[in-house]
Amino acid sequence: TLRRTTGLLRTGDGALAGAKVQAFTEKLPKIIETSARSLAEVGASGPQTTGLVSTLTEALCAVDPVNGNAWSRLRGLSTLPPYAVIDGLLARDVGVDLEGAEQTIATLRAALNSPAAGDRLQYLEAKATERAGRYAEAAARLEGLATRDPLSEEVVHALALNRRASGDAQGAERVLREAVTKTPRASKRLWNLWAAVMLKELQRGVADLLADPIFIGEASAGNGEELRWLFERLRDGDPILINCGGDDYIAPDDRSWGRDRFAIGGSSSRPYVGDIAGTDADLVYQSVRWFSETEPPSAGYHVPLPPGAYKVSLGFAEGWWRATGARSFDVLLEGRKVLEEFEPGRFGFATAHIETATVAVEDGLLDMDFVHGNDNPKVSAIEIERAE
Repeated sequence: TLRRTTGLLRTGDGALAGAKVQAFTEKLPKIIETSARSLAEVGASGPQTTGLVSTLTEALCAVDPVNGNAWSRLRGLSTLPPYAVIDGLLARDVGVDLEGAEQTIATLRAALNSPAAGDRLQYLEAKATERAGRYAEAAARLEGLATRDPLSEEVVHALALNRRASGDAQGAERVLREAVTKTPRASKRLWNLWAAVMLKELQRGVADLLADPIFIGEASAGNGEELRWLFERLRDGDPILINCGGDDYIAPDDRSWGRDRFAIGGSSSRPYVGDIAGTDADLVYQSVRWFSETEPPSAGYHVPLPPGAYKVSLGFAEGWWRATGARSFDVLLEGRKVLEEFEPGRFGFATAHIETATVAVEDGLLDMDFVHGNDNPKVSAIEIERAE
């Protein structure tokens, strides 16, 4: 509703936008209550979890959007939500409200009485102490959680980030290595963070990484395979070519496109299977990865890379809407907006178009985010190469 309201404001329909905001605000308490209760019922890893996490996070952020923060919003809940919601709320906050954090933790400690809620409170306390710069205290809390729940991706990720932020890159690498080698089909987020630490802080070259024992055995058969594919191309000096939403493909110009890799969230599809103007690589531009309104904040493409400058080319082709203005969105590279209210349909229906930007990667991970405007953002092709 809020996103659609933004679209109404852009078209100048302020009265209708105001009415929608008021109606939405009246529904917020019910949305929050229902989402929180549903999350408690389906559990932290149920099939509905992703959508519910996004709904609850967005609804909580809509409460007092000017003066509210994560701590005040959490304080109003009858039970603590899963780690992912806590992370989503804290990611929206700028600055550190230590007084608010202490009030929230004290209020919740008095109200909560279940083991699951206790673990979430400990997670919240770790986040608060970490924001206060007390990394060792936060690490102790996270290690306790990791001992009780070694398969929790959020806890492992938070512990590794804590080690990294405190300057203990070796400790971060050990935490991540143990997680990806012992956890079946470990998540892309854990593999990506492991690669980023190795590339940036530990300054390992891609040739050395390819020889690492972590790539031997079943552990690397899942998301570890993506890293192996990437490192082989970096080692050979080849551009990184990703066929978003599609499979491995050798184009008529003999360029070898890899299947869809390094996406977190989103869905793949082929909305149009006819000829694509402006390219000979029709199969690349027929497929897309698109991101719905219910995606978590981490949705997008995240590619581990050695620190440096890179030229990033994004390929688009509108294969659904024939009218201009039906789809528009923003694109961020490393948090910097490189495309604003971009309309792929402006270049014609089923017409390939490429946008290129140069970006500096400093933390070992190239983040590409797609932000909603009108309808779902989508992308067909990604090409990454070293900037000269």
